[in-house]
Amino acid sequence: WVESTLGEGSTFHFTVQVQKILGSGEFQMPYFSVPALRGRRVLIVDDIEINRRILRHYVELWGMLPVETASSQEALGWVRRGDAFDLALLDYQMPELDGVNLARSLRELRSEASLPILILSSAATELPPLSGVAEAMVKPIKPSRLLEAVSKVLVQTVPAPRVEPPAPFHLPKTLGAEHPLRILVAEDNAMNRKLAKMLFEKMGYDPDFVSDGNEALEAVERQRYDVVFMDVLMPVMDGLDATRELVRRSELPGARQRPRIVGMSANAMTGDRRTAEIAGMDDYVPKPVSVDLLVAALKRCERLEG
Repeated sequence: WVESTLGEGSTFHFTVQVQKILGSGEFQMPYFSVPALRGRRVLIVDDIEINRRILRHYVELWGMLPVETASSQEALGWVRRGDAFDLALLDYQMPELDGVNLARSLRELRSEASLPILILSSAATELPPLSGVAEAMVKPIKPSRLLEAVSKVLVQTVPAPRVEPPAPFHLPKTLGAEHPLRILVAEDNAMNRKLAKMLFEKMGYDPDFVSDGNEALEAVERQRYDVVFMDVLMPVMDGLDATRELVRRSELPGARQRPRIVGMSANAMTGDRRTAEIAGMDDYVPKPVSVDLLVAALKRCERLEG
């Protein structure tokens, strides 16, 4: 049915009947960090920005660290100078050096065991097996299909001895009582705010939320906080500018001590961490946020007087 108000707009309501998928209880969409992939560095090479953005989004959700470029030659240069990567995701068709030839060049520098390669193609048909390539897949590719391929090659190939994964981390449900803090979270994404609220509440905290840097400044002026979790990329005023302003205000004569600022960003490259430090951030937690890293960041915070 339709509800309509002249000059305001219309609302359409409808019902869709679907069948339940058998065995769906066993399927879990990998929207969060995958422990076996966490911290693995991924080289993404595609000359189309939206394709790189999609791949970056997928691998970041699984806890991987993407390094991307539109240039095959630049990617080749990174590997040639010794940059470490656990996996390469290559587009099949690119202007200066296509995915197949780039894979051949990479294979001259790294073995299949040390750098598995997956090629993604927009061709209408499946690609034949390619020498030195673990798998070639047709776009658009579902995240579950990509995760399957990524997990397969990284589980089967162990380029170097790795530290044993830590024991399962248990959420400290009494941390809020044992280590009380007044927390402000500046995050523009509604879903991320809901997830953060759920995590903090399970640990016994009751944080306040704002959606941009300007609102964060206003909140800190109104109320005393011990820590601000500051997203780096936000509209109106981003986290870096908000941090610079908080630091500037705290250095004025008679100003009270500012809260500790913990930056949050999906781009965890060293340069971005350094930029956050220069802006005045005291700590840094990469996205997707790992619970153990979040707890560690909270434990580094101290309760301010007042």
